[in-house]
This record gives sequence, C-alpha cells and structure tokens, in this order.
Amino acid sequence: MDWVKRALADETDFGESLRGSYGSALSAARKQKELGGVEGVADMCFPRIENINFAQRGDLISYDTARDGSKKRPAWLSVALGVCVGTHAAFVGPSGLNLLPLAVCRKAWRI
Repeated sequence: MDWVKRALADETDFGESLRGSYGSALSAARKQKELGGVEGVADMCFPRIENINFAQRGDLISYDTARDGSKKRPAWLSVALGVCVGTHAAFVGPSGLNLLPLAVCRKAWRI
C-alpha cells in the first residue's frame, strides 16, 4: 500500500496494520485469506463505494477472475484489483493491461 501513500502525498499509512504481520509469500497468502482476500484488505484500508457506478478515476475496483472461465480457485483468491479509468477499470493480467467495463466489476473503494 506504500504506492497509495506516495500517490496521495498523504501521511496516512494504509498498510500500517498489515506491515510485519507476514514474512513470506505463504504467510502473506494466509493473512490475505484470513482477512477475506484482497477485497477484505481493501475494506480495511479504504471506504467502500456502495454503487460501483459512482467510482471515479483512480478509485480501486475489484473483478472476479473466475467469471472469465479461469480455472477454479477458492473465491477469496479469484479476485483481482484494478484502477478506475472512467467507465472502465484497468487490470494487469498475464496478457498485459486489460480494460473492463465497470458493469462487469464487483466492488469499488474510494482512494
């Protein structure tokens, strides 16, 4: 979450409560699962936008990757986070940058 702090030029440390709570990729995955996946972490750090249509440029957006036919994974692990760029959200995936309409995305958080 350090990138958010830098981007906002703010003293708020959104990652403070998580920093030091894991020491490896495995323990980070366990912590993420415990918190409800990336959406749970986002809920801890940012205010939720109840209607995704009110998301603005720069807001955090989630998308269910299992929706596109990806192999089955646990629900908490099949969510990607992207950034609102207007009527679409940008997500980084194996094939590069993907732009998806907000209408197919799950949730949004105000940054």
